[in-house]
Amino acid sequence: MTTEVSATLRVTGTATSGATPDQVELRLGVEHTAPSAPEALNTAAATAQRLVAAIKERGVADHDLQTAGLSLDRGWDPNKNVPSGYVARHRFAVRTGLDASAAIIAAAADAAGDDLRVESVNLAVSDTDPLRARAQRDAFEDARTQATELARLAGRQLGPVLAIDTSPSSGPIPLQPKAMRMMSAESGSPMIEGGEFTVTATIVVVYELL
Repeated sequence: MTTEVSATLRVTGTATSGATPDQVELRLGVEHTAPSAPEALNTAAATAQRLVAAIKERGVADHDLQTAGLSLDRGWDPNKNVPSGYVARHRFAVRTGLDASAAIIAAAADAAGDDLRVESVNLAVSDTDPLRARAQRDAFEDARTQATELARLAGRQLGPVLAIDTSPSSGPIPLQPKAMRMMSAESGSPMIEGGEFTVTATIVVVYELL
């Protein structure tokens, strides 16, 4: 009795789906140096209150504004290499839309002055599920196109799908900004470039060859 072993074809399909970011997380901080610890803390706290008020005036809701850190450290004079005063820091995480982000930074600068610190600006897409689904669909089509051509070159016909592996898929990848630029209407506001936010899907498909 002879057992016939069917031939198989294993292909890898890849596709990328992108969209313009619509969400920004700002990491803003207040930093103040003073001769004494109480003075550093009190001044930084007062400035932080003005900063928070200015951010909320720009329409940021309470649930989108979070304290990210509070610290008090000894300062250091790099020229004399000795301790010098105290440094108080307040840090905040602010979630907002892309269109409003530049104006929020400008308002924070007006409120905190030279004590403002902009630590990071992170752009994202609020809902990545449609991007991921589209990337996976296109990756499967890429795999099927490759398999059809390879089967033809081998003089065979493409049979049914035997296995699918989506584990190689990768998460969101922010690419270099394109030409699009988002800028607040107020003169002097910082410029936030949206660029493109992408999701890449890689799918391995095993077909039977007929």
